[in-house]
Amino acid sequence: MEAELTHITRRNLLVGLGAVGAAGAAGFLGARVLLDGEQPAAAPESASVPSRSTSPEPTSTQEPSPSPTRSTQPVEPLTVPVIRRVGWGARDPQAPMERHTPVRLTLHHTEVVLADNSDSPARIRQHQNFHMDDPEHDYPDLAYHFLVDRRGNVFEGRDLRFRGDTATTYNPAGHFLVCCEGDYNQQQPTPAELRSVAALFAWASQEYDIRVSTKTVKGHQDYAATSCPGSSLERLIRNGSLAGRVADLAQAGPVQLDYLNPAGSRAAVAAIAQGRNV
Repeated sequence: MEAELTHITRRNLLVGLGAVGAAGAAGFLGARVLLDGEQPAAAPESASVPSRSTSPEPTSTQEPSPSPTRSTQPVEPLTVPVIRRVGWGARDPQAPMERHTPVRLTLHHTEVVLADNSDSPARIRQHQNFHMDDPEHDYPDLAYHFLVDRRGNVFEGRDLRFRGDTATTYNPAGHFLVCCEGDYNQQQPTPAELRSVAALFAWASQEYDIRVSTKTVKGHQDYAATSCPGSSLERLIRNGSLAGRVADLAQAGPVQLDYLNPAGSRAAVAAIAQGRNV
């Protein structure tokens, strides 16, 4: 069944996240306020703006009403644990890459069904090898900036300073690329996966000052002739659910990336590969 996007307060955002929790990092939970096609409730037609009071001004003997106090409690950052490249066994880039600054948030999928999430680290290595070694691609590195598996684990991909790559016609310069591991023409995204995607996009919107809207949160097929990122993810993009969820997180407070150290990254990958988080 497809994951529903429900309203949750930021106080309840922090939960365990897959193998990363086993590695000692916190997870998270995010949601949007309005679901598919919902509109804010309209005020009743009979409602009107209250008229200005004609009561006399308070005299010097009247004490003014106390002003409401504002909480000075800082908002707890929403932390996204990230498994470093060294943890999943990434190769070094094989050629120089083009620098860019992200201005768009773009979602992809790998278009290969992931039936067992314990396969995700090996799959990511396979994707990098294919991108770098296949003559029709010959990319300098893995094409995407981040990859997310079905348990919501986040893997570091290409250096954010450099544009990604694509086998289609659009130029990915300026695109912050997140790729979901799986085939979303055949699979439905999991709640954990959607949480991680939304949080990554929220972080990028703050980091690069990207205004979140249905014009900036899009899928690969919005720029090229492809079915990527798959019909089940594209539906959430087209109806605005994903953009709304990203905006909610970005507006609620700071989002930060927590890159696990090499030992923590390797431990997280070992836990995933051993099926201890599936």
